[in-house]
Amino acid sequence: MVLLNLLNNASEAITQQETKPVITVGVSCKNGEAAVSVTNEGFLEHRESFNNLFAVKNSTKANGLGLGLAIAARVIERWGGQLSIHQHHKEVIACILLPGQ
Repeated sequence: MVLLNLLNNASEAITQQETKPVITVGVSCKNGEAAVSVTNEGFLEHRESFNNLFAVKNSTKANGLGLGLAIAARVIERWGGQLSIHQHHKEVIACILLPGQ
């Protein structure tokens, strides 16, 4: 559910880009910690909203409910992990970190 939400958000974001739309999914494991990243080219529309991305009912979409990322972050936290989203150059990267057993 979390990965599907991140892929859906990335897909919606790149449809507004003028360049060829590309979504990259990465998976890695290091020191017993698993990481999954979803990257798309673009910029978060409202840079100041990075601080509130996971707040309930906070949406940058016209018809968004503001629940998707809030729920996704809480699901990952319940598994002892962390969900983060950041801007790196011309890319938006969502990263899921999960601890090993």
